[in-house]
Amino acid sequence: MISGDHHETAVYVAKRAGIVFEDDASEEGVCMTGEAFRAAIGGYTVTYDPVAKIKKVEFDDLDAFKDVNASLRVISRATPEDKLLLVSGIKESRGIVSMTGDSVSDVDALKTASVGICMGDGCQVAKESSDLVILDNDFVSIHRSIKWGRTLFDNVRKFLQFQLTINLTVCLLVLISCATLGRSPLNVIQLLWTNLIMDVLAAIALGTEPKSKEMVQTEASRVSKKTRLIEPYMWRYIVGQSAYQVTILLIFSYFGVFIFFEEEDRFNIISTNTVDDELQPTNRLVLDTIVFHSFILMNLANMICCKVGGIREPKALFTTLLSNVWFWAVFGCELFIQLRMIDLPNGGTLKHLVGTSELTFGQSVTCYTVAFLSIPLNSILHNYVDLGLFAFMNKIQLEKKGGSNTLTDLVDKTQTAVKRTSIAVNRRLSQVDDYQAVEDEDDI
Repeated sequence: MISGDHHETAVYVAKRAGIVFEDDASEEGVCMTGEAFRAAIGGYTVTYDPVAKIKKVEFDDLDAFKDVNASLRVISRATPEDKLLLVSGIKESRGIVSMTGDSVSDVDALKTASVGICMGDGCQVAKESSDLVILDNDFVSIHRSIKWGRTLFDNVRKFLQFQLTINLTVCLLVLISCATLGRSPLNVIQLLWTNLIMDVLAAIALGTEPKSKEMVQTEASRVSKKTRLIEPYMWRYIVGQSAYQVTILLIFSYFGVFIFFEEEDRFNIISTNTVDDELQPTNRLVLDTIVFHSFILMNLANMICCKVGGIREPKALFTTLLSNVWFWAVFGCELFIQLRMIDLPNGGTLKHLVGTSELTFGQSVTCYTVAFLSIPLNSILHNYVDLGLFAFMNKIQLEKKGGSNTLTDLVDKTQTAVKRTSIAVNRRLSQVDDYQAVEDEDDI
């Protein structure tokens, strides 16, 4: 706590708020005045950045600040510059700092902080310099915002885990099928439906997960600058589920003709068309429908696995499954549309557009069975697959230290190269036109 109040007043408030305990308050370096704080951290220089429109602090000895900050709990008789020094020092130490204030003296610190928070009855200048305004003047609201921030971060991870799994699976399936069979088992409409599931509907289902007490109370739920968006445990699920899905779908694509059809109904998986001369579905279309139906059902089951995450306690598992009505509403909508795409009567225009065929009871049971096995597979991956196998993923840097994305940089460089090439080509063409015009004049 940093305050401009008298030292005894600030320490008393800090004790009542639980910031510092009675036994610790008397220890050296725990409760300091602003003057003692400035003397302890050593020299510094304050400059103004006209671009960012904030004040910046350069410390002569940042390690001295870190030593002071390690035990510091209360600063009393603080000036606006003391507040700026504390916030800047924490940020320079690669920390994430939130500053709460309501007066003009807090403006510089509010602007510099990672998150500036102003109370609802604060002055207008402090509100304009803040990122958040607590309208009800209740510090509990700050706690709520932290809980929801962690919840949204966790929901983004769930969504990415689901999306990367379905993307990896469909890319490998289409690539391998086209390379070996000459065609993909999924047509354009089916790929569009897959894209709708993994982008829009999955974002609604997994992005609306509510906050939980367990998430906020655990130390692992804290988010810092060092926290990775995709952790090794996520790669374990992504790679495991994708490998299972691709294996099942390729087995169906290559050997489904022996699994689902009698000897007299078997066909050539490369040369046979999906419809005959009378535009009626062939057994090849039936096999493609089995692959498509199994693929969608497996990913619906995987969506449940992403929702549950690593929870293994039966009570918490049951509570998590029933915690979000929107999830089950979207899940039911996806399942209903998928079943309608399969159950459409053969021969209709819509059926030809979707590119599916009716399935027998045994074929449908097989699709549901391989989809249901995705759920126990998640437990097997959690309990028996060592995270050390995916530790190398930590070495993959998706972003550079400057904060710019390497993929974005590559796209920008490519666009720049294309523009330069286009300009060069246009110049060359104009030179050719001028040369041609001169030749025409000479002929005349």
